[in-house]
Amino acid sequence: MRTRNTTTRNTISAAARKQFLAHGYAGTTLDKIAEQAGLTKRTIYGYFPDKKTLLASVIEEVIGSHWRIEELPSRVTTKQELYDELLALTEALESIITQVEYIQLLRIAVAEVHQQPDLVILFERSVTNRSYRIAMQLFREAANSHIVIIPNGAEAIARQFVGSFATRILLGGLLQPEPRIEKQSSHELELYVSGFIEQVNNKSVPH
Repeated sequence: MRTRNTTTRNTISAAARKQFLAHGYAGTTLDKIAEQAGLTKRTIYGYFPDKKTLLASVIEEVIGSHWRIEELPSRVTTKQELYDELLALTEALESIITQVEYIQLLRIAVAEVHQQPDLVILFERSVTNRSYRIAMQLFREAANSHIVIIPNGAEAIARQFVGSFATRILLGGLLQPEPRIEKQSSHELELYVSGFIEQVNNKSVPH
């Protein structure tokens, strides 16, 4: 039964993704999704209470398994641990924000949020917000272990760390007619993380 339920849910999600990408949020109806999926609307309601929840689920599926990094260590006790965790965060971010479908779905949410205020929940669960919360926890743990010196608190440093990725989403994805964000190499990500940690230790990160 579980396999059958999973298959049906995946069928609904796949149909919804196609409809959202083709017609936007307002132009997509549960009737159209049901037709695309070859199911009844009643079946869809058995898995998703409304269209907003379905869009949120589709976006989460695009993000996929990259968020294993939310399994954070209880403490960050060495500079290497901080580096490893921040690098995992940047790699996950990079994998997500360079997906064209993710940017397209995010644009749909942005375009519709003024008419559908409830969609604001998608931004609370967005990649940048989730990344910011993870980074803040990591820097807070590192400061408590005296690995880094953060005179203005972990919140400001975390926002700066995630800021470059948020800027790339805005300029390379949301504001371009055809969303395209160039993927950084592993070496570039490594340099970004190590350089940022050194800047924090040197108290040279602007605030």
